[in-house]
Amino acid sequence: MKYARAALSLMALVALVRCGEPESDHYVAFERDFSDFRSWPRVAVGSAPLVGHSEGQRYVYRRPTPAMQGDGGAGDGGLAFATGTVLVKAVESGAADTWRVFAMVKRGGEYNRDGARGWEFFELKIDAAGRVSILARGVRPGVAYDAVNEVELTCNDCHRAAAGTDSVLSGAALP
Repeated sequence: MKYARAALSLMALVALVRCGEPESDHYVAFERDFSDFRSWPRVAVGSAPLVGHSEGQRYVYRRPTPAMQGDGGAGDGGLAFATGTVLVKAVESGAADTWRVFAMVKRGGEYNRDGARGWEFFELKIDAAGRVSILARGVRPGVAYDAVNEVELTCNDCHRAAAGTDSVLSGAALP
């Protein structure tokens, strides 16, 4: 009986780990999903100062699969990104281990339903050996302070406003 419970627990664990593989309506990202992001297609998205981001040229990298889908399903011509989409934004100034690196992953389903629907946000770090690790994740992985407007901002505060591009600020410009 003890071994049967252990086997069931192992099967449940395997099912949870499989959540890291793209599925139709649910995806959970792990560090391995970001490990090679610097080899993905990228596009420059500006260098003007943004609240919560350090100064420097920003690039967005997009994992080659799954593909972007046109017409977000609402008939409005907007974009919808497939569950499992991984986007990484890096402020590239100096050595890679000094970059500010953020990511958003389309988990799908009802995740983050009150913000950038379906998206989970990340803050990443590249160490001196080039390894990528997750510093923070969730719907509020970090809070920035906007001194001009005297308010705290999270990733959701800016990204939820981009509904026409599925909460991706540089939407149609992505590679």
